[in-house]
Amino acid sequence: MKDRIERGKYGVKNGWLVKRERGKEKLVANFYINITRRLRERTPDGIFESVEIMVHAPNKEYRVKMPLSVFQSSSLGKEIASQCDFMTILYGTGKDLRNAAMEFLEGRPVRVNEVFSDLGFSPNGNFYSTNIFITKNGVFDRVEQPFKGDAHGYLRNLGFKRGDKDTLRKLCHHLLDYFLELKRHAVMYPLMGHICLAPFSSLIIQGSKQKPALHLVGRTGCGKTFLGGLAASFFGTFKDVFLTWDSTANSLEQVSFGARGHLVFIDDYCSSDISYKK
Repeated sequence: MKDRIERGKYGVKNGWLVKRERGKEKLVANFYINITRRLRERTPDGIFESVEIMVHAPNKEYRVKMPLSVFQSSSLGKEIASQCDFMTILYGTGKDLRNAAMEFLEGRPVRVNEVFSDLGFSPNGNFYSTNIFITKNGVFDRVEQPFKGDAHGYLRNLGFKRGDKDTLRKLCHHLLDYFLELKRHAVMYPLMGHICLAPFSSLIIQGSKQKPALHLVGRTGCGKTFLGGLAASFFGTFKDVFLTWDSTANSLEQVSFGARGHLVFIDDYCSSDISYKK
């Protein structure tokens, strides 16, 4: 679209947006935009709509996302400039930008993606987990059921493609090899242990006397010991507060009573083999 567009009220000349009025051309901006899609996000806070546009600035293109309310407001030009390294200059109005973008669609509908999001941070800045939600007004128990994220739910609308088993297996091996080569085990194992614990951090309730336990169950050779070893190599609270940890075999005896808050890894645990007295 670097060449001039003759039809319609707006056109592009040498990459600059121009507007034709009364037989004359008026410079609107040193860039032009194309609307790529609209995103509708459903959260416990409500429905939030945003717009994704492609900004064709001088010598560079930017993919910009903004709330629909900003796209429809007079601050559109300022928002584009702030996300495009201030390489854009608007001589006209945001209304001209929007009208030109709609004209460039030539009647084609704008693609709309709808996403259901019920965990993590919401657009309002609130944080939701499966059992609590944190707001500016405090922390509250969560009683409603969260959305189920699976292949038939909202994940299919995020733009991800489900790969075949061979591709996923190769990808897993690639990531594992990459981590193994990343650093020596003293650095790499705590890092991967942290990754193993991260998905469970928001699901565990830390009470005054409650001690969370994670049981890995699976057939022989599926990697239970490997994952447990990685998790045990990383030690800290579930709030990412790092504490001193001695990984020697008799470390628990050494720290004695202080070990009550430590992460303990037991491999091949069988309750029937351990008496109550022991």
